[in-house]
Amino acid sequence: MKKQPKPLSTKVPPIPSNDHSIIQDWIKNSTMPAMQPIVKKFDTLVNKLIPNLYYSIKWAKAYYGTKENGWIIELAPNMVTVNIVFLKGANFQNQPPLGTGEDSRYLKLSTLAEVDNPQIQTWLKEAVNTAGWK
Repeated sequence: MKKQPKPLSTKVPPIPSNDHSIIQDWIKNSTMPAMQPIVKKFDTLVNKLIPNLYYSIKWAKAYYGTKENGWIIELAPNMVTVNIVFLKGANFQNQPPLGTGEDSRYLKLSTLAEVDNPQIQTWLKEAVNTAGWK
């Protein structure tokens, strides 16, 4: 018998804020120095492509969302990579390469140049038009 995936709804979602400075402080104070340029560049890209974002930090991760669709992106940097999680990426026409199950898909970035991949912009545009985690 196939085990049913545990839905995100069993966790309490992050509390949204319109204040982008919480992301900037998190990058500066909680992100490994080697990963900060990747996180900053991705953060700039998200803010450029997605209007009216709200932000949160929870579980040592950054969350980006919209009022209409809820939380759509989770940013989880570690020592050697930055994981960009599209919380409903399984619903994308062209899914990000990593992840299984019914909801999230993600990718790992390890260099600054990887942020410039045009596919990331496509996924961001698709994320803003996909219902996320509410």
